[in-house]
Amino acid sequence: MDIVVLFFVVSYLWYLFPTGGSRIYGYDTRSNQSFQSNVLPAGANVTQKDGFRGLCIPMKKEVVLGPFANQCLGNSSSCDNFTISFLAYVNGAVAENEEVHILYSTPLTQGLFHVQFTVTRTVSRLEGQAYIVGGNSTTLLERKGLFPGVNTWVHVAIVYSQSVQELELYMNSVKVTEPTAAIPWDNSGSAVNVSLASTGNIKEICVSYFQIIVDAITEEEIQQLEQESRTQGEFKTTLMWLSATRGLNSVVTPCMY
Repeated sequence: MDIVVLFFVVSYLWYLFPTGGSRIYGYDTRSNQSFQSNVLPAGANVTQKDGFRGLCIPMKKEVVLGPFANQCLGNSSSCDNFTISFLAYVNGAVAENEEVHILYSTPLTQGLFHVQFTVTRTVSRLEGQAYIVGGNSTTLLERKGLFPGVNTWVHVAIVYSQSVQELELYMNSVKVTEPTAAIPWDNSGSAVNVSLASTGNIKEICVSYFQIIVDAITEEEIQQLEQESRTQGEFKTTLMWLSATRGLNSVVTPCMY
C-alpha cells in the first residue's frame, strides 16, 4: 500500500495525513487529541503533479476536515495569531467570474468563525482571495492579490492576528500590498465545516503540505517555509513518512501555545 504523508508540521500545533486511503487524520499537540476528516469522496486521491505529490480532489467534491480545524480557527484564546500555509494546484484555466475554492467554510454567513481561499478571474487578472474571521470576531477580513498561475504549484501563506485585526496574504512568498477590507460579520451561528475544495468547484484542485502554525510568522520565515514545503512536496513516500515520524517525536512541546 502506498502510504503518503500529505500534511505535516514539525514543532507546531497540527499535522494532517491520509491513512489507508479513506480519511485525513489530524493531531493537536497542545491538547494531545486526534481528529479525523469525513470519508474522502470518490475520486479524491494522492497524485503526483509536476513532480509534487498532493491530495487531488475532483470537481464538485470536498474534503470536510471536521472538528480538527475548529481547534485553532474557532478558539481565539489559544490561537490569537496563526499562519495557514499550503501548496495549491488548480487544474485548468479559470473562466471569468468562476470561483475555485481551495480552502472553504460553510455556512458562508453567521458562523462562529470563517476561513476561505479562492482563486477567481476578474476582468483584468487571475486573483487569489483570502477571507478570515477568528473565533467569535465580528469582522470578516478580506485580502486579494494577483494569483501566480494555474497548472502549477503555488505556495499560499495566510497570516492572521485577531487582537489587532490584521490579515496578510503571500503567494509564492510575494506579499500582497493591496489594502485589507473589513466587513461586519454576524457570528451568532454555531457549527462551521472547514473543507479542502468545495462542491461548487468545476475544476480539480490539489493541496500539499498543509500546515497551521500558531504564530504570525515573518516574511523571511514565509520564504523559508515555502522552500521547506516545496522540498517536502518533492520527497518520495518513504522519506515523507520518516519526516512525519520525526515530526511526531518533536512536537511533545509545541513551540507556541
